[in-house]
Amino acid sequence: MADTSVRDRITRRRAVQLLGGSLIAGAGLGTAPATARAQTRKPELSRVVLGQAKAAGQSAQFPLAIAGKLFAEQGLDVSMTYFNSGAEMNEALASGSLHVVATGDVPGIGLMAHRGPAKCIAPLSDFTYDQGMVVRKEIKSPKQLEGAKLGLTKGTTATMLIELYAQEQRLDIKKIGLVHMSAPEQIPALISGDIDGLICWEPWLWTATQKVPGAYVFRRATNLFKTHNLLVVSDQYVTKYPETIHAVLRALLRANEQLQTPEGKRQAARLVHDNEVPAVPEDELVRMIEKRSFTMAIDQPLVDALQTMTDFLHSVGKINRKPEVREWLATKFMRGVRPDLVTVGF
Repeated sequence: MADTSVRDRITRRRAVQLLGGSLIAGAGLGTAPATARAQTRKPELSRVVLGQAKAAGQSAQFPLAIAGKLFAEQGLDVSMTYFNSGAEMNEALASGSLHVVATGDVPGIGLMAHRGPAKCIAPLSDFTYDQGMVVRKEIKSPKQLEGAKLGLTKGTTATMLIELYAQEQRLDIKKIGLVHMSAPEQIPALISGDIDGLICWEPWLWTATQKVPGAYVFRRATNLFKTHNLLVVSDQYVTKYPETIHAVLRALLRANEQLQTPEGKRQAARLVHDNEVPAVPEDELVRMIEKRSFTMAIDQPLVDALQTMTDFLHSVGKINRKPEVREWLATKFMRGVRPDLVTVGF
């Protein structure tokens, strides 16, 4: 049975989030250079190990900053490690082999909510549009989902999507066959006919529509909930190396400014294609990037969305406590570099 409290929480916050969307995008542009708001000090350490899961450019600031030598301009020598999943990357961050990572809010909160060895220092993007449901061409109406089998990774944004969509369309979720499987497993299951659709994220949604004739995106998460890609730093860095974190932020803020331009988006798509998802054409990656809001602003709509996601993860048993976002969102670092982008009081 779907948790109606999830819907209630989102309903209360939706107006604020939607109104805040335009404010977030505007704040992410930033008319002043990233280094203009704080005195630049030499980082305590020059060597920084970055990590991210291979995806479709949800954290496009990373490849842009590396290719444009923006980290080097800040006195940093960075290396990038790619992972197949956020959970795998979390383990590396907890072990100390990674220093700074880009991660979706679901795996990120899963780590930080347990008072894990990391803090979030900024968002990187709102990638709500990436989340969606693909179905076979035979499914034309919401009611046809009752009796259908849908593949999804339970306890993720996929669960949130189907629960809220079922409530929105007044469907009996108990009549929908929800089959737990990883994203890579969903595509062959859809091809073989073992499932009638899947609930996942890009680039898997695009891949599904390419592999199964007539399959199409039936619903995206837009107007159901918000989900973000986050910049997360190990506790060791938070405690010992604040100037190194400031340097990382300055580089990523410059990359974020580039992402507000058509050429920046195109360059990011080219880099993501070459280094992460060569099977996805550059034009498709540009389209995906254009649908996201790349912002590093820390404001109340962001906090509300992250609290909603935290509450949801607790409701489905993915985390065993329900902390306040302020416990793991460290605003002082962005405030030290671009105070204009921090509009919450903690």
